[in-house]
Amino acid sequence: MAGFFLKFFLKCNQNCLKNAGNPRDMRRFQVVVSTTVSVEGHVLSVSDNMFVHNNSKHATPCIKAISPSEGWTTGGATVIIIGENFFDGLQVIFGTMLVWSELITANAIRVQTPPRHIPGVVEVTLSYKSKQFCKGTPGRFIYTERGVRGEERGVRGEERRGEERRGEERRGEERRGEERRGEERRGEERRGEDEERERRGEERRGEERRGEDGRGEERRGEEERGEG
Repeated sequence: MAGFFLKFFLKCNQNCLKNAGNPRDMRRFQVVVSTTVSVEGHVLSVSDNMFVHNNSKHATPCIKAISPSEGWTTGGATVIIIGENFFDGLQVIFGTMLVWSELITANAIRVQTPPRHIPGVVEVTLSYKSKQFCKGTPGRFIYTERGVRGEERGVRGEERRGEERRGEERRGEERRGEERRGEERRGEERRGEDEERERRGEERRGEERRGEDGRGEERRGEEERGEG
């Protein structure tokens, strides 16, 4: 009977654990070659016990960026944490507040920002099973106060509108003043023209009267000379 040489490539996922680390108990495996699906009987070969050791290298999770990096103190904004070596079960902490998070990839986590009673900067870190990461180089998120900024904008808007109204009123008063002064000047000019016409009329009438008087005197003188 000819012999066979079989080679098996086995891959164990983190020693059957979900995360990095060695199990407390020893994990040993055997490979059985059988002519049937069941290992009860018809066994052709059984390997020796094999010990699978977890010697994989797992880098520490770290935060590179936060997008967006600011939001309202009311919270509830969707933020993407960008970094490296993220894994399922990793949690995000805003200041001291542990928040809901969703793993997107090994480089991105989606979170909802928690509310905060005052504006300011908070440190963003990572945590897994009471172990905290990124404390030395945390991410930073800026809280801004929505209500105050809105009120300030409203006040400034009211002030601007008030200034505009007062400016319009001043310009309206100036226009009306110019119109009144123009009417007064035109009235003065019209009155001056009327007085000038009256004066010239009086002069003409005076000249006519003097002319009539002179002609009357001449006629009377001629009549007297004719009678003499």
